[in-house]
Amino acid sequence: MDATEHGFTATRNLIVQPLALQSSACNYGVFDNGGRNNIISSNLCVGYPNCVRIADYNLISTPQFSEGMVRNFAALRYRSPPYSHYPGLADLDPSISLPLKTNCSNREKCGAAPWHVSVTSNVAVDGAVKLSPYGGEISSVPALPRFNFSHNANVSMAAVGFASAHPTVDNCWGINPKSPIFAAARGFKQIQLDMVGPPAFRAAYAERCVNPQ
Repeated sequence: MDATEHGFTATRNLIVQPLALQSSACNYGVFDNGGRNNIISSNLCVGYPNCVRIADYNLISTPQFSEGMVRNFAALRYRSPPYSHYPGLADLDPSISLPLKTNCSNREKCGAAPWHVSVTSNVAVDGAVKLSPYGGEISSVPALPRFNFSHNANVSMAAVGFASAHPTVDNCWGINPKSPIFAAARGFKQIQLDMVGPPAFRAAYAERCVNPQ
C-alpha cells in the first residue's frame, strides 16, 4: 500500500520472508506508506524486521503536490455516497489548512496525512510492528482519528507456540491453540493455512502438515 493507497484491508495473512530477501531493502511484511482508512489485522509475519510498517510518505511532499491532492479531493463530494461509507474522510476537514507548509511531518494540518489507519492484533515473529515516519522513529503513537495501534505482539520464534517443532524446516505454520500469543495479541485469529494459495499448494500443505503419512 505505497504512496497513499486508501481503503485496503490486509487480514489473517501468513507472511514469511524468503531467505533470498533477507538482505533486501524491501524488508516489510505490510507497508502502509501514507494511506487512509486501511485495516491491517491478525497477520502473522515471520522473519521480517518490519512486520507492519506505517510511514508518513506525503507529510514531506512539496506544497504543490499536497495542495493539489486537497483540491482534487474536495471535488469528489466525499461527504456523499459512495465516499460517505468512510466516516473518517469528514474528520479531515478541520485538519486541512491552505496553503500547506513545505514540511509538516510534525503537524496534523497536512492534506496528505495518514488517517484512520488501524493496526491491531498482528504477531511479528523475530520482528516488529511499528510506526516509522520519515525523519526517524517516534516514541509514542498518536491515537485515532489518525492511528489505532493496539494488541500487537512482537515475539521470538520460540515464544510463539507453533504446532510444529521446526516450522522453518517443514514449512508448517499452524499455531497451538493454547499458544500465549492469543492473549498477547488479543483478537488474533488462527490463520486458515489450508486455504492459502492455489489448489495444488493447499493440497500439498494438507498432506504435509494436516494429515501427514
